[in-house]
Amino acid sequence: MYLVLINTLNILMKRQALKKVLTIGFCLIGSLVSLAQTKEEEHGQKGIKKGNITERFQKFDTDSNGLLSIEEIKGTKLEERIGDKWEAIDTNGDAQVSLEELKAHRAAHRGEKKGKRKKLEAQD
Repeated sequence: MYLVLINTLNILMKRQALKKVLTIGFCLIGSLVSLAQTKEEEHGQKGIKKGNITERFQKFDTDSNGLLSIEEIKGTKLEERIGDKWEAIDTNGDAQVSLEELKAHRAAHRGEKKGKRKKLEAQD
């Protein structure tokens, strides 16, 4: 009887320890996910990697006028990607980029990075 009681207590203690470990683990995972989402939102990266170009464009078009301005992309990952190419993308020179201008620029320069990478590899 004494052994049964000890075994039962051991099982209960193991379950409690496992329960505590799982609880702590889930709390840590939840905190990490929350932190990652916060950082993503702070840096304006939400919507950059997923979705098609139209959806991504619309996320940055905060005034919904169908045009992106420098102010709308300021401080975002998109600014890092296209900021220095702004004048080349803005073909009509109105200081705003339309979805059509962005698509045209993207189509015209598709594969450029791959070409540069291959060129660098060939030089090595």
